Amino acid sequence: MFLYRTEEILHEIMVDEMAHVGQRRNFIGPIGIKAAQLMVAPLYRGFFRDIPEAKYLFNIEQMIQEGLTFDYNSVSPQLLTRSWVPSYCQT
Repeated sequence: MFLYRTEEILHEIMVDEMAHVGQRRNFIGPIGIKAAQLMVAPLYRGFFRDIPEAKYLFNIEQMIQEGLTFDYNSVSPQLLTRSWVPSYCQT
């Protein structure tokens, strides 16, 4: 029961955050996209540097790579149907 509820909550967070990311991408343009990509690594590292246990719990370099290569096409259709995604990202 606990794991099911945890997964349910994480899916709700993902649905909400995907919508936020999609909306922002509509307004920042190509220069903003490039700037955002350049900020991914330093922001991830800075955030996790403040959590001493992070290096034992997460593969931070892998998280950075996944953040840089994120593609809406890799998200499950069940989550996409519940979230707002920019029209140019829909398959």
